[in-house]
Amino acid sequence: MKKLQKLILLIVLVIFVSTGCNKLEELLDVTFSTEYSVNLNAIVPPSNYLKQDEGNFSASGTINPNSNTDFLTYADKIKDIEITSISAKVISISKQVTIEMANISISSSNLNTSWNFSDEVITVGKVLTFGNESGQWNKVQDILESLNTFTVFIDGKTDVNDVEFTLEINIKSIITANPLEN
Repeated sequence: MKKLQKLILLIVLVIFVSTGCNKLEELLDVTFSTEYSVNLNAIVPPSNYLKQDEGNFSASGTINPNSNTDFLTYADKIKDIEITSISAKVISISKQVTIEMANISISSSNLNTSWNFSDEVITVGKVLTFGNESGQWNKVQDILESLNTFTVFIDGKTDVNDVEFTLEINIKSIITANPLEN
């Protein structure tokens, strides 16, 4: 009977210590917010003789996740990345324009995702919110976790020619890291 009590006590002690170690490890978690942005300068050329080219534009820019000091410090110790928002803000525009259709994509290596917009009247200060209806945020999370520089690309068509506008693409996330992570 005494041996059984000792065995039960030992099992309880092992369970208590092992769950306690996990709790201690969680106490070392570091959580911080990150924000990445890039400006896309879209130029729609003046009218030309090719009607199918009228209103077409494209622009791209790159983001390096390691440009954020906190991200770089904990890059190999990240436990979780949670995307909290992705948006585009109109920073400047040369004249009123409607984006008839546009595709905005984020890609790195073999990882990519995209959003489509149509019939958007754009004005300075307007914000376009990128939803997560098809799990796009999860793909952006995977892109950030790859630690590689990635590309943000936009192409589309406007209702007028000879216009320039700049969109600031903004990605916000919350990152949890632990110095003990392997």
